[in-house]
Amino acid sequence: MISFKYRDYLQGAAINAKNPERTRLRLKIATAQVLELKDYHSMSVHDICEQSGVSRPAFYAHFSNKEDIVVELISELSELERQLMPALTGAEEPFDAWTQIARWYVTFAYQNRELWHNSRRLEDTIPEIDRIADRRSEQLKRHIFSLLQSHFDAEEIDDRLGVILDVVGAGITRLVRLIGSQRYDAEVIASEDLEPLIELVALMFYRGMYGKNPDGELLTTTRSLLDYKLK
Repeated sequence: MISFKYRDYLQGAAINAKNPERTRLRLKIATAQVLELKDYHSMSVHDICEQSGVSRPAFYAHFSNKEDIVVELISELSELERQLMPALTGAEEPFDAWTQIARWYVTFAYQNRELWHNSRRLEDTIPEIDRIADRRSEQLKRHIFSLLQSHFDAEEIDDRLGVILDVVGAGITRLVRLIGSQRYDAEVIASEDLEPLIELVALMFYRGMYGKNPDGELLTTTRSLLDYKLK
């Protein structure tokens, strides 16, 4: 599986970084690590300093508080997500394109699920994170719209796309949250085999966009869902 994990990108950047940037990166890496074990409200500056090996005075030389560092993490995570969006290479028909988009979206969300989970829980309490979420939503819609327009006839990509991305995106978010919980199939978690979920998401996108099913030959794990009637 391709690594889309934000913490890996931070660790790569820290290898050749020099102080004070290296210390700042160490603090961000440690924060991401702590948030894999605790939620935002349980995490303390002490936890971050202990994980990073950086002193409290050094922490406060870079960040005002834990909110400050988490806002920076979420902002950079959102930007990395946009930068890693696929170019739809080899997509000969819409379902292939949706599958590539779904693979990127689900894999990125899965590998960064702890940060996204905390981000969504903080949208109502930290205004800047709420603004980041709004910008992310609009950026992703525009980028996906542009990608699809560049590959298919304009009439195939109409104004339903924004609504579909909102509705289907909410469903995907719910599925990704289940992946990060104990309730999702343990064997899928262990193997990191996300292909069934990716195909399901692509099918949701396609059906929402075109009001019909793709060719059944394109499906491997969700073919039985074609029997469900569209409303």
